[in-house]
Amino acid sequence: MAFPALGAGNLENGQKLAETHCARCHVIGEYNKFGGIGSTPSFRSLRGTPNGIERFRTFFARRPHPAFVSVPNVPRWTNLLPYATPFEVSVEGIEDIIAFVQTLK
Repeated sequence: MAFPALGAGNLENGQKLAETHCARCHVIGEYNKFGGIGSTPSFRSLRGTPNGIERFRTFFARRPHPAFVSVPNVPRWTNLLPYATPFEVSVEGIEDIIAFVQTLK
C-alpha cells in the first residue's frame, strides 16, 4: 500500500479524527488527558517508541483494530465481529492522524 510522504497530512483533520475515534480508548493529549482505557498506550507513549510512527501508519492492521477499523481497498485479515463502534479511515486520514501526533509534546 502506498502512503503519501510523512508530513503531508492535515493537522486539524487528524486531531478531529483522533478525538472522534481514537480518544475512546487512547489518551491523545490534552483533549482527554484523564481518559482512555488504562491498559491502552497513550499517543505520546506510542510516538516515543522507536517504531512509533510506523505503528500509527499501520494501526488498522494491529490488534485489536482490525475488528472495528477498515481502510478502503485494504482487505481485513480477520472476520471478528466488531466489539466497538466500527469506523472507516482513509489513507489520507491516517496521514492526518500522524500529522497531529507529531505535534504532541
